[in-house]
Amino acid sequence: MFSSILVPLDGSALSERALAYTTLLADPDASLTLLAVVEPARDLTGYELANHVEETQRIRAHLSQVLSTASEQLHGSGHAVHTTVRTGDAGAEILACATEMAPDLIVLTTHGRTGFLRWVEGSVAQTVLRHAQLPVLIVQPDMDRVPTPLAIDKIVVPLDGSELAARALPVARALARRHDVPLEVVRVLDNWSEATGFPPSACVTPSAAEENTIGSQVLGTATTLIDAPVTERELRGEPITALAEYLALEPNALVIMTAHGRSESARYPTDSVAEGLVTHTHVPLLIMRASAPHTKR
Repeated sequence: MFSSILVPLDGSALSERALAYTTLLADPDASLTLLAVVEPARDLTGYELANHVEETQRIRAHLSQVLSTASEQLHGSGHAVHTTVRTGDAGAEILACATEMAPDLIVLTTHGRTGFLRWVEGSVAQTVLRHAQLPVLIVQPDMDRVPTPLAIDKIVVPLDGSELAARALPVARALARRHDVPLEVVRVLDNWSEATGFPPSACVTPSAAEENTIGSQVLGTATTLIDAPVTERELRGEPITALAEYLALEPNALVIMTAHGRSESARYPTDSVAEGLVTHTHVPLLIMRASAPHTKR
């Protein structure tokens, strides 16, 4: 499924948490590329500073050592590991590298404040999430919640009844089978207008009978598409808040959902929810691209 994976690291211990999830999702013979980006020194106004050659060289040397250490940690995993250090804006360089190597997946943490790049919280991850035309796994760097050894005990797929959301199901099924964990579809009832931006009149609250019908359709669509047992959970409230509160009780879950990305002509509800979950949850989020080719199986 994921035979080529790009893993950006910023030099912090937190960002290296991405490596653990990378090995969980990677195919046995997958090729892994570890990337570090040296960002030019800038003043308070954002202008690049001159005469910082020595500092840039020191950071590059440090990041090269970080990648070398990470590569050694992966030794014996059966994966081919490559490393590369680039210079420039972190988000832009990650996207450029992804365009050049065309991996099946990008894996990165939301931020690593102790790293040499000092990525602003969420900014690099948000940039990659919005513009990458391939699946992105966002790993939250909350070390206190991480079990040892790292494990996934449930696959969660938020569904709203749309064809777009359902596109995450085949990948979810494959990963659930690989890790022998349950697959659960989650739908949120009511208050969709807050997340979508549509006026309340466009989001009429369904009756109990209509809710049951919608729920049956969502679950029926899921079981039909993937031909596998699926459990369903219903939540109520604003989607991001409701999902975040539920996922707080599922620290070992992996969320898989589909989004368009900002390169599309319009912003879709699933994009809003995906971006919101990045900053409101502590579980890994695998965001599939509606416009990207299906990952290899």
